Amino acid sequence: MQSLEKSLNYKNVNDLKQIAREHNISGFASLKKAELITLLAQNMKSKAFYDNLRDKLIDTMFLFLDLILEGEGSRKYPDLKIDFLDFRSASTFYKIFNLLSTYGLIFEEENETDETKIYIPRELIRGLQKIVKEKVPVITAGKEPQEIIEDDFEDDMTLYTSFKTIDGLFYSSFLPIDNLRIFLTKNNINGEGSKKDLINKTLYASDISLEEVMGQLFSKTILQDICFGLQIPRYGIKTDIINRILQRLPLQGIKPLKKAKKEEVLSSVGSSALKVEPTIVLPPKPVKPKKITEENLYENPESFVTYLKSLRPTRPRDERDLASFLNGILIGKFGDIVHIEESAKRGNIRYDITLAEKVLIELKVAKAKNTVTTGMGQIQHYLGGSRYKYGILGVFDATKNKNLNSQFSYKYANYYIVFW
Repeated sequence: MQSLEKSLNYKNVNDLKQIAREHNISGFASLKKAELITLLAQNMKSKAFYDNLRDKLIDTMFLFLDLILEGEGSRKYPDLKIDFLDFRSASTFYKIFNLLSTYGLIFEEENETDETKIYIPRELIRGLQKIVKEKVPVITAGKEPQEIIEDDFEDDMTLYTSFKTIDGLFYSSFLPIDNLRIFLTKNNINGEGSKKDLINKTLYASDISLEEVMGQLFSKTILQDICFGLQIPRYGIKTDIINRILQRLPLQGIKPLKKAKKEEVLSSVGSSALKVEPTIVLPPKPVKPKKITEENLYENPESFVTYLKSLRPTRPRDERDLASFLNGILIGKFGDIVHIEESAKRGNIRYDITLAEKVLIELKVAKAKNTVTTGMGQIQHYLGGSRYKYGILGVFDATKNKNLNSQFSYKYANYYIVFW
């Protein structure tokens, strides 16, 4: 955890001026970087600054800050995100994360193991603790965890499906529209319009290089999340990660090659080249499924997933019931390579099953589809940079219509979803 002045020094001049705008601090227009840092540090330690924050921050921001303050002002990024997903959507996480970074309230810090922590500068902790302590009990009093609204659910799904262009990435929930507006404003470009308009301005109507655009719009931690979704290496310095993503994702604005007309093909190769002799195609012989053993369990995940789908758990009361059912069956089949793990955070208990520490099964009893997206976000982080070869999200559909299966694919990146 670092001081406020040192943290602000990591920002560029445009970022520092944006922080001043966000907090209604005047007199910054002609200042150099060192003078900007001094101005911001003085104002962000004042009582008026915290009085303004009480009105500026929305409820979800107070809850987000509360999670960091629980760790005495610093949390590992994966742990922070997983805890946030217990009560809000992934799309909301990225929105709040980006806005609090833009406000200069949270920062990223790396250690020697390339592990990123999100922290609040030392000088801001006491003031934020005071207003968070006032706000959070009022926000949460007598309320159940908020259901994810339909728009958030649709946004979340863009995080778990692959996009094939930079444009597609920008349309996803990794990049909230507020961040595009702030980026354009900082660079003296009109920030009004729909998200499509703002993306076009950002990618095709500015003189800023694509590498610089990516660097300004995405924090390193979010770039690493994007790499995980693309299944490409996510370690190294920020510029290396950006270049890796740009090598994988082209700009949609590049025109595709012209498709040759039939007449052009005929004139170049002759009509006889298009004649194909009829052939008899025999139907393939059915393949007998392999018996699932410990040896092929890790190399043949599809077979194991099919086996899990064939199970019929009776209606479990909670994840503990579901874990007990599945654990008993798997121990009988695979023996002592099966382990059940129990963990508790913020009053929520999670039950996970591992097989030889190579396959991870995350379990959910879903009464609404947001439970599935929460599980998807959690298993992504559990698998990220871990020893597991693949993961399985096992979901018991406890909804009234029993139709969750139709709303999701069964395979995403390096994990599968099994519905019962």
